[in-house]
Amino acid sequence: MTIRGRRGPRKYRRKAELNPLLEPFARPLTEGEELFERLRTECENPKRREREENSWIRPGTWAIINRRAELRKAGQLTRKRDTFLLNRKVRNTLKADRIERARWVGEKAVLHLADGDVVEAWQGLRGWYRTASERAPKPCHDTMETQTVEREELYGYLESPGEHIPRNVERPPLDDPAPSDEEIRAAAAKMKNRRSGGATQMRAEDLKTWLRGAEAEERAERDGEDGFEGQGDAWRTLVRLVRHVWDTGEIPQQTTKVIIVLIPKSSAGDYRGIGLLEVVWKLLERVLVRQLEEIELHDCLHGSRAKRGCGTGIMEAKLAQQLAFVERTPLYVIFVDLRKAYDAMDRGRCLKILRDAGVGEKALCLIARFWRDAELVCRAGGRYGRPFKALRGVT
Repeated sequence: MTIRGRRGPRKYRRKAELNPLLEPFARPLTEGEELFERLRTECENPKRREREENSWIRPGTWAIINRRAELRKAGQLTRKRDTFLLNRKVRNTLKADRIERARWVGEKAVLHLADGDVVEAWQGLRGWYRTASERAPKPCHDTMETQTVEREELYGYLESPGEHIPRNVERPPLDDPAPSDEEIRAAAAKMKNRRSGGATQMRAEDLKTWLRGAEAEERAERDGEDGFEGQGDAWRTLVRLVRHVWDTGEIPQQTTKVIIVLIPKSSAGDYRGIGLLEVVWKLLERVLVRQLEEIELHDCLHGSRAKRGCGTGIMEAKLAQQLAFVERTPLYVIFVDLRKAYDAMDRGRCLKILRDAGVGEKALCLIARFWRDAELVCRAGGRYGRPFKALRGVT
């Protein structure tokens, strides 16, 4: 892509940093989309300088950065010598801030370890390592387009060979009612914190804040206290949105935006992708998983099951090896690693398997509509590619 003109590259950089999934609606909002926008306004989105990842930069450094920006706007940085000296001063102050950040991160980790809180100590060190380590260079337009084309081919539709898996056991249909307030609360409480948000940057912490507000309002009403009115409005709006989506099958368009974060695997330009979903859809997924857990599975299947996880499968394999050693019998085992198994899953066959297992029509409708309406976009180094559709694979 050739960009002409004096301000062409700068305009491209600004455009590349904008998320194309956040374009304004060109039509009236549906009821579900209005409820989602109401929740979106309840989220606290601090300014860029006030974000947690920038809290290590001290006010003195920001003052120097502001001074440099004012001189540039006024056109007073015309001499290369002045620009060089000012940029060097900014780099030196940022270096001192990084040293100070490493010091207080270490002190906080020591305090957490002294209190026996290993998780918080690890979270602090991991966050410091991510921000302090070297980062890959920001990709250009050609790199993002290449990665987008590769993802389109990866998620493109391919006809699966062979017949469908036959249904040999008749299973009764599962109950498919709309989730209650208690079920939604249990699903929200189990969501993990410190996870990257989707296109709108709504996080699990926001949902839990709304839940605590509703619980505080209920306690105040029960104890006859005043001053807590309205703190549960956001949570009630969330419950209303979840039940509306479940009953009508109308998925808000904001929740169908998926960001594929490209993480460099090597210096050769290869990337692996991680999908970032909207937290409201993650909440709906937890409700769906609760229903899917009622399906009886064969004992030979492991993973995502209580007392039948991967650890159990490894233990069974080791016991079989020990038994063969005791019996002096050869043991032949084949391990198959399916490349891109999740990305290449046939969605039509997956829905048929779920229907044969007795999953309700409302749950099947939600899964099928999300796969149909989901819009993906690649992101690397803060730059975005063009949106595209996926026709196979799981999110």
